[in-house]
Amino acid sequence: MTDATQLLLPDLRILVVEDDLLLATTLRSFFKMSGAASVDTADTLYSAVELCCGTRYDAAVLDVDLPDGEVGELADLLKSQGVLIVFNSGNPLPGHIAKTNPDIAFFLKPTKPELLAAEISKNFSVS
Repeated sequence: MTDATQLLLPDLRILVVEDDLLLATTLRSFFKMSGAASVDTADTLYSAVELCCGTRYDAAVLDVDLPDGEVGELADLLKSQGVLIVFNSGNPLPGHIAKTNPDIAFFLKPTKPELLAAEISKNFSVS
């Protein structure tokens, strides 16, 4: 691991909302190796909202389609808390979510963890 990787996400608290366990685990591991202070994962909207009620996050990577619905309202909640959001989905972003979130980055799976980390990192200064 390089020093650049270690400092990519320095001390950030990140939420990963992803129903694919392998992908969620991969992202958690990569973000932690990249310097994140904490990385929580949720595989449903319900569990994500529970986490958001008890923890303040700096950034979130959101899958769009989860077993219990789409993440539009969760994105609204996170935005209201000042959380940086990155969408990462296997399907195109639904029009109604794209319309209310025009400035949020969207990646179509499969996405390398490095790209997601870089998208998050560019919004936070590394000292």
